[in-house]
Amino acid sequence: MTTTSPTSPASPAGPPQGDRIQVRRLGAAPPEQRPRVDDLLTAAAPALVTAFTVWAALLSWVDFADDFGGYLRPLGWIALLVAVLGATLRALRSPLLLTLAVQALAALAAATYAITGDALPLGGGATRLFDAVRSAQDTANTYASPIGSGVPPIDPLLIVAGAGAIVVVDLVACSLRRPGLASVPLLVVLAVPIAVLGDLVPWWVAMLVALGFAALLFLGELDAATRWGSSVHDQHPGFRVRTGSVRGPAAGVAAASVVLAVALPGVLPLGDLRLFDVGGGAGKGDGLRVVNPMTDLRRDLRRGADVPVLRVTTDDPDPSYLRVAALTVFRNEEWTAGDRQVPSDQQADGEVPGLSAVSSNVRRRTYDYGIETSPDFDSRWLPTPYPPTSVTAEGDWRYDTATMDFLASQDGLNAGGMSYRAVGDQLALTPEALDEAPAPGGLVSTSYTELPDGLPPIVDEIAQRVTADAPTDYQAAVALQRFFRSQFTYDLDSAPLGDGVDALEAFLDPNGDRSGYCEQFASAMAVMARDIGIPARVAVGFLRPDRIGPGTYLYSSHDYHAWPELYFAGFGWVRFEPTPSVRTDQPPSWTRGVTDTPAPSAAPEPTQAPSSAAPSTAPGAQDRPDRELPQDAAATEQSGRDPAVLAGTAAGVALVLLAAASPAVVRRRRRARRLEGTAEDAWTELADTARDLGHPWPPTWSVRTTGARLAERLRGTTTAGDAAIAAALDRLVDAVERERYAPSATTAPGALADPAGVVLTAMAEVTSRRRRWRATLLAPSLLRRPTRAVSAEDDRLEPAGRG
Repeated sequence: MTTTSPTSPASPAGPPQGDRIQVRRLGAAPPEQRPRVDDLLTAAAPALVTAFTVWAALLSWVDFADDFGGYLRPLGWIALLVAVLGATLRALRSPLLLTLAVQALAALAAATYAITGDALPLGGGATRLFDAVRSAQDTANTYASPIGSGVPPIDPLLIVAGAGAIVVVDLVACSLRRPGLASVPLLVVLAVPIAVLGDLVPWWVAMLVALGFAALLFLGELDAATRWGSSVHDQHPGFRVRTGSVRGPAAGVAAASVVLAVALPGVLPLGDLRLFDVGGGAGKGDGLRVVNPMTDLRRDLRRGADVPVLRVTTDDPDPSYLRVAALTVFRNEEWTAGDRQVPSDQQADGEVPGLSAVSSNVRRRTYDYGIETSPDFDSRWLPTPYPPTSVTAEGDWRYDTATMDFLASQDGLNAGGMSYRAVGDQLALTPEALDEAPAPGGLVSTSYTELPDGLPPIVDEIAQRVTADAPTDYQAAVALQRFFRSQFTYDLDSAPLGDGVDALEAFLDPNGDRSGYCEQFASAMAVMARDIGIPARVAVGFLRPDRIGPGTYLYSSHDYHAWPELYFAGFGWVRFEPTPSVRTDQPPSWTRGVTDTPAPSAAPEPTQAPSSAAPSTAPGAQDRPDRELPQDAAATEQSGRDPAVLAGTAAGVALVLLAAASPAVVRRRRRARRLEGTAEDAWTELADTARDLGHPWPPTWSVRTTGARLAERLRGTTTAGDAAIAAALDRLVDAVERERYAPSATTAPGALADPAGVVLTAMAEVTSRRRRWRATLLAPSLLRRPTRAVSAEDDRLEPAGRG
């Protein structure tokens, strides 16, 4: 038998006798490549999965407005339109730029129609579109999320931005066939609410996006395998394409992606895990971050570090409850600050309006505060005493007359590293006076009694039962406070996450632990107060400082706290304390009830009485010897050695290492399986290895040309020797051509493992160490789109016997 060199132009075996090589015009599509229904169906699957995935990512934008359907519904239709157009044009073999242009124009037209009612963004339609987007941008810069009714909606801005994201993700995942790279624009979409609201992506959104992305990777692997042999199978029916071996690794990679996306944030003890560190966050160390007051409260109480935040110098003998923000809107998910009216003339540059809701007959005392904040206190809100009468702070800090809290009006402005002064009143309240307070009537907005639809029945049942014997709003409020302080326990570890409807129902469940921390106590009492008709809101701030010297106090991150405020005519917003005494000591003196304590004296007493008449003589000594620390604070110093923390850290590290090693493992198993397969399997392994190592492997080269070029590249550079490499390549080329063009000629499974191994070793020897590490750890061939195998016409092979 004569052995043909890989450099020989002749093929050892041509087409079967009688076959004719047809000559076609260069660039013309052969009959088997013309569009078919199968092509459209094949293109539709990844397009629809991409549309689902990007729309699932856009669901993370639900908190931007109360009526989020105004922008999510149009974006769903736009995603479907882009998917259908893209699948159709790709099935018709349309050029990439044409497909992109049609999709972009269609998305723009659909967005214009959704925003203005005009089908085309031309003439008056373009003007109305521009005006709507500009108005939406003004609203976004003026009002805090979620945007409510009564102001120009932000829907146009979100529809245009979302439509652009849809087109970009479809371009990367489907037109360019790079599903792995589609993760980049998807992460950008998910990062928008993190940057704007400071909230983490909801777990159910992360689950949907992870499932969609995993399906994209799975379809990409199957598409790569089936597309490789499609044309060869059409021309040579005897050629078999094995795709089943691809499904296992594809499904494994997809499943691992979903598990990591959902489980990794839960097992890593990072405390403030975010996709991007925007606007401070964890990148500032162990400081306190307050952007979304309730979400940041939850995060900072749960993490172990207790760091200094505020240093206060004051003549107030008991400076407790320093307030940061008032949360006035309750939705299904959580309490939020809602929209704020902060005109430029409401700046913190001196005296501020007094509380018009408080009767002039209510006695008060005034105290001065000098406040210094830690550089790590990254807050968009300014801590002040409540109610304040004067605040002087550098920067454009503005106050809301309805809530009397102070917030930054410029991007980049925060309270970290500041020194400012404030003056606050301390009202003298008594149980008798509050018990005689009339109904609020129209003195306060009805929004303070609004509750979302679908509130769990247990909320009304408990509220009605607990307050059944209370003849006045004040006694009903005291009954609710007593109920929570006596029937529930304070516990950070077993508390339900969040302050929304689901967490509220779990917190109130009589069959559950009935344990929580200040977030749940404040939220539950405020919701129940609204349920029985008492205006209520939730305040967030600092509970109690430690006394570090005469008139000097230090607040730390563990002093961060939440409490409800209820409205009483003539007294304004009055603080209550439903959180148990393990966290808060005694409840406010004016809430101990007419029947709970001896009758008060005729002269009203100050709201806060000093707990110690004489200051401590030693710096750092506490003036509250009976103060009990929270359970999590008591164990702060031991948290680093907590077995649960160590186990979580080990599990997180193991998952990261598993994710990093998975490409190499999948790649090694695939190589072993291919080398035990046919000649076509061995040749595919050579192609993938060459591309991973950076060796040229153009798809336009024939098998024989590729073998000759590879032999030339490896000549004189390997330990195997030129003769051994040439012989190995000759066996491989001969076997592959026989399998492709003479289907009756088969190769025994694994027969080419040795020659393929010689070539693989030689390619690795001539590659730099850096390239080899890259090929091992990243395995780019796992995500690369394989090219279609060349046919006999493409190879320009001559019939046997000619030359």
